[in-house]
Amino acid sequence: MSNSTGRYTMAFAAIDKRIERNIPSAREEWASGKKYVQWGDRNMFPDYLLSLYLTVTTLRGVVDGAVNYTVGDEVTTAQLGGKMNKSGENVRELVRKIAFDYWVFGGFALQVIRNNAGEVAELYHMPI
Repeated sequence: MSNSTGRYTMAFAAIDKRIERNIPSAREEWASGKKYVQWGDRNMFPDYLLSLYLTVTTLRGVVDGAVNYTVGDEVTTAQLGGKMNKSGENVRELVRKIAFDYWVFGGFALQVIRNNAGEVAELYHMPI
């Protein structure tokens, strides 16, 4: 559009208005009659965040770089013989899953299984 000075002005939007209305809210609330918390409308906000990671290549590059930086060159543990659970998952794989959840969803969850003596026997990553 031309203004009074004869210059042209342009406007850009970062988010297409047709797509913007499909963004679920980030509201957290207890699911009625359930023992969990819903994140967003119909618990869809985590799916939305994951879809952004899968479709926005710049975001994927940033997240992958942050995960790689978090994991580093080597992750080791003397406990549990290097295997974190009966599935045979090693500590590097476990930390990579934790780091991914942290950088995409802002948090992570672990299931800790203890032996009869109360010591940690197994660790499992729980998807958010």
